[in-house]
Amino acid sequence: FRPHGSSGTIRERLLGGMQAMRSTPGCWHALVMLALFNFTVVPFMGLIPIYVRAGYHGGTGLTGLVASSQGIGAIIGGIAITVLATRYARSLLVGWIAIAVSAGLAAYALAPTKAWVIAIALVLGGGWSSMFITLSAVIQRDAPPASRGRVMSLMQATLGITYGSGLLFIGAMGDLWNLHVAFMVGAVVGIVGFWLLTLRARNWRRAIDGSELRPQPELAPA
Repeated sequence: FRPHGSSGTIRERLLGGMQAMRSTPGCWHALVMLALFNFTVVPFMGLIPIYVRAGYHGGTGLTGLVASSQGIGAIIGGIAITVLATRYARSLLVGWIAIAVSAGLAAYALAPTKAWVIAIALVLGGGWSSMFITLSAVIQRDAPPASRGRVMSLMQATLGITYGSGLLFIGAMGDLWNLHVAFMVGAVVGIVGFWLLTLRARNWRRAIDGSELRPQPELAPA
């Protein structure tokens, strides 16, 4: 698309993008949910090396296996969600994924063996990839054409800030106690935060589904 004008200072353009984001329910709800799980769950990726070494006495080889497992999971999740999105409402998928990534992070925190860490990293990679694709697509879908570039830039900036803050938050708890406890706290904060968000915003399903809401397969006309 062509940019709609370039007048105004950088500050004014940023404020205009923020107003467009905030006034568009689909964009706003998707951004808040992405930010929540980017803060609580995604830091597990950046902390893989220290978690493997401190919790499982692993070295470079195990770190590579866990990181590769997470990456393979992300590819699988990205493919799977594109198939599921043609059959189920986006809001339903987001609810499933929120539960899956929170439970996955709790399992990651409690993993008894190295094999379990590798396997659960696959699930976490797939879960986050699915959530990112589902919610970022909502933001692109609903962003006003005149502000789409600014809205997408704000989304990326928000993800960068929340990921960095999450690393500090989870890492600080890891230093205070250990990363097993820290990841468990992240899992609890993630799912409780999601529950509170959905309670506060009763229309979140309608905003996430937008005009793409489809009937469930069992309810579809013959």
